[in-house]
Amino acid sequence: FLVEGIRYQYGFELTAQRITAEYLLVYKHPKPQTWFRRTLDPQTGQDRFEFTDKLRGPKDTWREATKPNSLFLSTAVQLNSEQLRPAFGWFAETLIVHDLTPAMFRSRTTAEMLKHPEGKRQICDFLNTADISIADIFVTERKVMLESTAQNALTGQLERKAVEHDLQHIQFLHTTQSGTAVLRLDEESSGTQRLFLLTGPVLDILAKGQTLVVDELDTSLHPLLVRHLVRLFHSPRSNPKGAQLLFSTHDSSLLNQAVFRRDQIWFVEKGPEQSSKLYPLTEFSPRKNEALEAGYLAGRYGALPFFRDWPE
Repeated sequence: FLVEGIRYQYGFELTAQRITAEYLLVYKHPKPQTWFRRTLDPQTGQDRFEFTDKLRGPKDTWREATKPNSLFLSTAVQLNSEQLRPAFGWFAETLIVHDLTPAMFRSRTTAEMLKHPEGKRQICDFLNTADISIADIFVTERKVMLESTAQNALTGQLERKAVEHDLQHIQFLHTTQSGTAVLRLDEESSGTQRLFLLTGPVLDILAKGQTLVVDELDTSLHPLLVRHLVRLFHSPRSNPKGAQLLFSTHDSSLLNQAVFRRDQIWFVEKGPEQSSKLYPLTEFSPRKNEALEAGYLAGRYGALPFFRDWPE
C-alpha cells in the first residue's frame, strides 16, 4: 500500500492463540528496506525480533511490551512510534471493511450523509443512476443500547461493553405517473437494500481516495449494476483520488477483460485439507483477448468446486 508516495509491504501470520510471524518492508528506494521482522522460535516458543537501523526509537521497549497475541506494529504505535504511525494509520483509517447488514442499519457514513440535504441529494442521485427511482428519503432516529466487542491493542483481550447507538428508521418515497408510495427499507427488494447500504461508503471512499473491502459484492445485485460500481472506481472522473474497491464474487461473468485488467483478478481455491489458497490470474499468462470466463469454467485457472454423485 502507498502512503504519501511511499510504498509499504506489511504482513503477519497467526493462529487462534498467537502471532507467529510479522514483518514490515518500506520502499523508499527501488530496493526495499526491512524495518523489522518477527518470527516464532519453535524450540523456545518465544518471539524473535530482527530490527535494522532504519527503524528508530526504543525498539527494545516496544519488543518487551508486545504480547504473543498482539501485533508489534500496533504496540509500537501505541507507545508513540511516529515513524510507524503512517503504516498503522493506513489500516486504521484508509482500509474500510464494510459489513452489509440490512436488518439493522449501521452504515455510519450513509447515516451522516442523510442528516444533510446535500448528502441526501447525492444518495438519491446515486440510486437513480442505478435505475432505482427514489424521489426522497425520510429518516427518523431513536437511541438504543447495543453490545459492542473490541480488541484491546495492548492486551489483545476482547472487551465487551454496552454502547449507545442511534438507530435509524428509513423510508423511501417513490413517485411515478401512477402516483406515489412510501416504503420502509425492509420492504424494499434485497438488491435495493444492499445498494443503499453501499451508497454512503462508496461515495465517501471515492471522495477520500480510500480502499473499500466488500465480501460478495454481487449478492442481490444485477451483474450490470456490479459493473457500474466497478466503472466508478476505474473512471478518473468519478475517482480522481485513486480510491480502490476490493471484493469477492461468485459471478463468473465479471471475468471479462472489458471490465478488469488481467492483473486485477485473483482466485481462491480450496485445498484437500479445506484451507484456501489465493493466487493471481497472471500466473497463467493469459493472452490479451483471452475469453477469461470460458477458460475459468473449463477449469483452466482452477478455483472450481468439485461435485460428487448423490449417494444411492
